[in-house]
Amino acid sequence: MAEQSASKQSGNSGAEQEEELRDVFKIFDKDGDEIVTTMEIKQVLSDLGKMVTEQQIREMISTVDLDSNGSIDFEEFREMMSRRGSAIDYETKLVNAFRLFDQNSDGVIDEKELKCVLQKLGIEANDEEIMEMIQVADLNADGKVDFTEFKAILTSK
Repeated sequence: MAEQSASKQSGNSGAEQEEELRDVFKIFDKDGDEIVTTMEIKQVLSDLGKMVTEQQIREMISTVDLDSNGSIDFEEFREMMSRRGSAIDYETKLVNAFRLFDQNSDGVIDEKELKCVLQKLGIEANDEEIMEMIQVADLNADGKVDFTEFKAILTSK
């Protein structure tokens, strides 16, 4: 499924890419105020398994913070993402794939959400099979799959 999503995204028009970038911006903009702060960036990067210091984030922001207010609006965010290149594109695709499964946006995929997505894809799976799928990906044994676990299962060889 992630491969299908990735192949669809590679042929996107500029308007579709802009919409996807706005969706990613919304992920970073936790409080919905149209501004991304250092704390919001730190939280999202932490969710993605990237441990960075506030100083590193401030340095990242300073390279695109055109109005020098210490935060990033959408135009500045777009500039920052364009500088990050394909690594961010890959992370964006993973985040977007995760969001397809995390239907209630609570940061985890549970059995109900997995079953719903599989049904939409026309994949038949009973409750036992759904539970087995969750258990394979559930590294911390909490009965749910968070983004780090989702990423690990998709990027494992």
